[in-house]
Amino acid sequence: LEKQLDYLAAHPDVGVLGSDLQVIDEHGRPGRVARYAPGSGLTAWLMLFNNSLAHPTVVIRRALLEQIGFYPSGYLGGTEDYAVFMTLSRRTKMASLPEVLLRYRSWGENMTRRKWEAQEADASRILREAAREWWGIEITDEAAGHLRGLSTDRYPASAAAIDSTARLIRELLAAFLGDTPLTRADERQVRVDAGVRLWLLSALAAKRSPMLSASLAVHATRISAASPFRISCQAVNWSD
Repeated sequence: LEKQLDYLAAHPDVGVLGSDLQVIDEHGRPGRVARYAPGSGLTAWLMLFNNSLAHPTVVIRRALLEQIGFYPSGYLGGTEDYAVFMTLSRRTKMASLPEVLLRYRSWGENMTRRKWEAQEADASRILREAAREWWGIEITDEAAGHLRGLSTDRYPASAAAIDSTARLIRELLAAFLGDTPLTRADERQVRVDAGVRLWLLSALAAKRSPMLSASLAVHATRISAASPFRISCQAVNWSD
């Protein structure tokens, strides 16, 4: 808390701040470290694909919560945090300290494990409503699932689904860059991430439609010249 409060005091434009965390089992034994995107621009962009903040680590300025009426109701799966972060991503900068500040106990009865399907349905609704409200972009439940699946190894299976997912990413990227204040470094990170996602779709399309695969590779490189180099060393796996 001290580190996060010091950061917020030094960065008054940041309203939501999380951190990395380490998963532990029911006996307290350490497991994987979950890393979260530190940059504010990338954190906001990644909200379109998953919850890019670790809720138990987050500190939020109270005034912002008061402005939006605190946590919303009507989310049976327990995705109120995603709804709040999605809303706040248009009102303030959000970031994560690149340091483990929490140990998160994972066990068989965690809410995330027990209510996964309900959470996914809620998360898709949050994404669809945000894209419609902010940019007039209509996203189906299936398309929302494909976008979220890129971060959780649940990929579109057909060439048509791969193509439509790639088109949607490009549409969302154009809308996001068009009305989101970003530093050059933030924009570069966002473009690299979008490019990496298109490269992933290009790889998925390779056996199904070589022509589509080549087309997606061209689009990815146009969006970010650095993305071909990053795809080899960076999977799209910012923690959800």
